[in-house]
Amino acid sequence: MQCSKTTHATLTAPASRARPLRAAPRIFSASSDNAREIASAKLARSPLKSSTASGNTGSGIVVASGPSAKITSAAASGNGEDGIFIGGASASVKSSTASGNGFFGIEVVADTANILSSTVSGNADGGIAVDGNAAQLKGNHAEANGFAGGASNAVGLGLSAVGYTIAPVGTNVARGNDDPNECQPVSLC
Repeated sequence: MQCSKTTHATLTAPASRARPLRAAPRIFSASSDNAREIASAKLARSPLKSSTASGNTGSGIVVASGPSAKITSAAASGNGEDGIFIGGASASVKSSTASGNGFFGIEVVADTANILSSTVSGNADGGIAVDGNAAQLKGNHAEANGFAGGASNAVGLGLSAVGYTIAPVGTNVARGNDDPNECQPVSLC
């Protein structure tokens, strides 16, 4: 991995060589495999801003653990797995786009997830998926998600939230996704 001491970094090395980055916010542009090592840079301590991840065989941007993660103005497209994946205690994704990814556009496994003003389209499994309590999904747009392999099986949602005891809140726009319900729970649309 090649990093500078400013707020910019270019990721090219496999995870085994990744080093923690210390400046905030981080700005990345990565389009080769292992670009998802954006996550291994311990971004749970430092926000990720104005970053791009595309064409990776795995996920584009991953924050796999930590107390919190904040991603703003990121773009993830054409990745083999999720465009953006966050797992941890809490997560925030704002003003980001995810399109044409092999799994979900944005997937979060965390309580108190906030996904705001983001756009997901053409992702194979679904648009935005959250597993956790008290999620806020507001002002997002989800279109044409859930058509894995270009075929319909009527299960790909634009937005979904599961695994909660405190229901998710927010109003979003979802249309043309594979599951005609568009959102789960339907109150999110």
